[in-house]
Amino acid sequence: MSTLDTIWEYAFFQDGVKKKIRLQIGDICSSEEEFDILVCSAFKNDYAATARSLIGALWLQRKISVSALAADPAIDLKEYGCWLSNTIDDNFIQRGIKIQKSG
Repeated sequence: MSTLDTIWEYAFFQDGVKKKIRLQIGDICSSEEEFDILVCSAFKNDYAATARSLIGALWLQRKISVSALAADPAIDLKEYGCWLSNTIDDNFIQRGIKIQKSG
């Protein structure tokens, strides 16, 4: 498998610019691609950076703390199970969306 394999893709135009929404599998943190938004899921209020999780890979490879992003979101909809981070200071991703599973 390459760094990222695309499972599904939807392309559209916004203000004359081609955009894509992709469902991908693989090591996103080692990718040289740039992303506007990264969506990930975890249990409610559990942002532990475990070795085999996306949250862990973000911390170990990019020094992006999902816990810190959750503490000060740009849009806080945690009562509905999600939030949008403020801009992330990293070249490969601009913002993160966190989807929380109850439990």
